[in-house]
Amino acid sequence: MTAWGVRCAVVLGLAAACCAALNAQNLQSPVVHFDSSLATVDVVALNEKTLSVVPGLNEQDFELYDDGHKTPIAGFASGAHYGVPPIALWLALECNNYGVTDFDSAFMRGKTQYLLPGLAHLDKADTVGVAHWCGDGKQAIDLEPEHDPETAISALNEVLKQRPVEGANRQAEDAKEQMVNLILTRAKSMNPQHTPVIVFLYGDAGYAFRYEAEDTLIDLLSMPDFVYGLNNAGYHFDQSAMFGGGNVYYEIHFLALSTGGNVYGTPDAKQFSMALDYILMQMHFRYTLAFKPAVKDSKRHDLKIVLTRAAQERFPGVVLRYRAQYIPVAQK
Repeated sequence: MTAWGVRCAVVLGLAAACCAALNAQNLQSPVVHFDSSLATVDVVALNEKTLSVVPGLNEQDFELYDDGHKTPIAGFASGAHYGVPPIALWLALECNNYGVTDFDSAFMRGKTQYLLPGLAHLDKADTVGVAHWCGDGKQAIDLEPEHDPETAISALNEVLKQRPVEGANRQAEDAKEQMVNLILTRAKSMNPQHTPVIVFLYGDAGYAFRYEAEDTLIDLLSMPDFVYGLNNAGYHFDQSAMFGGGNVYYEIHFLALSTGGNVYGTPDAKQFSMALDYILMQMHFRYTLAFKPAVKDSKRHDLKIVLTRAAQERFPGVVLRYRAQYIPVAQK
């Protein structure tokens, strides 16, 4: 097992113990619903050394800054107490292109079954959907969100066995953004509310023009959601080379880091389920903070969330992951 695998095994072992303890306490309660005039931001708290999730934080442990101004927290929910909305997990991949490599989504061919153990840990109210984009500019929802991991795997396989296509003139980038829009449109229409979590099964090679990546990010900042990536680590990631020449390299990394997610790569396909499990664990134990925006102007605003000094003393070495910006929708 790689060092990555050992570390994740420790993390998941801690999570399993934590989940068992919470279930033993019978903490389940209805999902918290916030006033529609409030904005919300989801926060994942991780131990810096072990990377395990940190439950047990409360509203008084957080401080929230909207464009640098400390803002009162008007509502709070904890995934450990089943207070946050369920998730709509989206598995997103690129369809076959001529000259495919493991740098796109081809690495998943013949390996989709390794996602099943992770999908088995979806909560009862969670759903899973499948979507894809193509180099020729096409995109589609292949599976509407439902609670059926086997059907999701079948949908992935159908995309992976399609005939290769050719693309040109940035068609793939446009199709990727349109696919994200399709996912977010579905999320807005779901009743009850689900938080979309998009997991790109993608090697993350190539690049996007800065405006292309920013356009997709703006779409994502319009509502609470997370972006993650999962690949076979075939394409080396260098964060210092993410921006250059008006381009965004490693676009999925860029979108993930901007929304509070991350990208996990492992050459061992048997660890795909472990990575997916870790993503689900973060979502199931997330915190949701609600606050009143100073203005609702449909523009981007900066967010900063920190633990209070007292909380840092009680929970040393905690790293918070969350979206660094949000877009408050202008009132009509």
